[in-house]
Amino acid sequence: KNDLTEPIDTNDNQFNDSSESTSMKQEKDRPMPIRGIQRLMVNSMISSLQVPNMTYADEVNMKNLKHIRSQVKPVAEAQGIKLSYLPFMIKAASLAMIEFP
Repeated sequence: KNDLTEPIDTNDNQFNDSSESTSMKQEKDRPMPIRGIQRLMVNSMISSLQVPNMTYADEVNMKNLKHIRSQVKPVAEAQGIKLSYLPFMIKAASLAMIEFP
């Protein structure tokens, strides 16, 4: 209980290894050449920044799709299939690709 109620002695070095802390203080940062795989990684990361980014957003009326899904969903669940919107999106995309190759 004394260790909780008494203040910590700041001169107690049980947590400080003086040799380790002094060696860290004496060592200075110095530049090192980048070679091998590290150089390849740096070059790859730099070249990835040169690729332009693009974002596209559009609004779609999903009212009819929600209605169709609500009608088909019980049939799918009876067969053990969890029906999401993804199959409908894939079908729409595949039909669009046929029409607009």
